[in-house]
Amino acid sequence: DVYKRQAQGFELMFGVNYLAHAALLRRLLKDGLVPNRALCTKEQMVATTSGAGGRRPRVVIVSSQLHRSARPIDFTRFGRYVDYGLARGLRQYGHTKLLLCTFAQELARRLAPNDEVDVAVHSLCPGGVASNIAREVPRWIKPAADAVMQRLLASPERAALPVVYLACAAALEARTAEYLHMTTPKPPAPAALDPNQGRRLWEETDALLAAFERD
Repeated sequence: DVYKRQAQGFELMFGVNYLAHAALLRRLLKDGLVPNRALCTKEQMVATTSGAGGRRPRVVIVSSQLHRSARPIDFTRFGRYVDYGLARGLRQYGHTKLLLCTFAQELARRLAPNDEVDVAVHSLCPGGVASNIAREVPRWIKPAADAVMQRLLASPERAALPVVYLACAAALEARTAEYLHMTTPKPPAPAALDPNQGRRLWEETDALLAAFERD
């Protein structure tokens, strides 16, 4: 099978690529483990968001350029389990990455109330990475697939460099909502920048997570 159902009922790629990231980040922000004033619900949260050296906390979300080829988000079917064959796997992958990019932009807006950055939120596409993503291809193809990936794609160490840059670069202090394609700054797809889409995604994600979140 190229598609699987999670225990919670969600399609695996949707659950892993998008919903798990959204759930973890929202919880870290809500509980103040990532210091912030905008979303934290803990009374003991300190007023300042400055981290080590007085710098603002940063969130870096790894997405993909394939978000640009995704169809518009259909909120009438948001979160529903979908079956897809091998030929439509990239379509579902691109869909989950559009969700991530849209979520990143909305989170950046919410963490910069009154245009004052509370927590910076950035996203990127690291390019093709020689990871273990082909682990479920047929056994007889895997050696050739692994060899091609090692030859043509970036190593995980090299692909991590733009992630480290977004997380640490002093040049990005006080900036938010940056997007990189590997090392090149560029705006994400217009659909991901749409604040109405971002707000709707936030609300629909709230609804999906409500049954599983516990204070």
